[in-house]
Amino acid sequence: MAKTPTNQSLRSFEAAARHLSFKRAAEELYVTPTAISHQVKALETQLGCRLFERRARQVELTRQGQELYVTLRQAFVDIDACIERLRAMGSREVVTLGLGPIIGTRWLAPRLGDFWRQHGDIDLRLHHTAFPLKHSTDQFDLAIAWGNGHWPSLQVAPFISIEVTPVMAPQFALPASPADLLDYPLVHERDRHGWRQWFDTAVVDAPDAQFGTVIDDANLVLQTALNGQGVVLGILPFVEDDIRAGRLLRPFDLAIDPGQAYYLINAKQRLKKPAVRKVRDWLLAQISSQD
Repeated sequence: MAKTPTNQSLRSFEAAARHLSFKRAAEELYVTPTAISHQVKALETQLGCRLFERRARQVELTRQGQELYVTLRQAFVDIDACIERLRAMGSREVVTLGLGPIIGTRWLAPRLGDFWRQHGDIDLRLHHTAFPLKHSTDQFDLAIAWGNGHWPSLQVAPFISIEVTPVMAPQFALPASPADLLDYPLVHERDRHGWRQWFDTAVVDAPDAQFGTVIDDANLVLQTALNGQGVVLGILPFVEDDIRAGRLLRPFDLAIDPGQAYYLINAKQRLKKPAVRKVRDWLLAQISSQD
């Protein structure tokens, strides 16, 4: 079996063929022109053909040399590109962030460009679920969780405080009083507690608030309002753009604190990973910039 040419001889030939100069090939590969000449001669001996026509002050490729150069050039381009991709993959960090659908689409998505500009070396993996904490937090490096802030085994930082207020599509006639909302199709998120709490605050006896569609996904709840399918309790600040744009109407000023909020949570040992600390710091900085 014929001996396979060495990578050194192939690299030397490719550089010399690309530059049509042993001297410039030597400068690129940090060797002497004599070393390039020896490598090319060894390759020619192995292949049994001449690859260069040597002139007084220059070299030219033979037909066989041109054929080999075209093949090697593309091969080395592909090899170098693959190596760079693998190096980049090996140097990148992956951080998994758990969060619900409404905060993901309404708060995080518009800010991802800023994250990529600041932390292009980190791949952020979003685990999108309506109830992050229904699952083990072991699958997350960080999570933006909805709750009362009481997670004794985790590190907890306040994130976003919210209020809720009725919102509806412009095709609905505006109600004259909070009690009139009972004549509209009410859409509930997760359970019927939210509407009952709002009507209690508005001092409205609302036994009918126990009826209506219940949807687990907050984005779907909001979409029913945008589509004119019902009246929902919109989350402030997430619906403020829709209100300003006239896509949704806010019939009453009354907004209530639902008694829960968003918190940034993580197991303390996760912060041993520098990339996780960077993502956590970026998230908290985004909140601070809004204050």
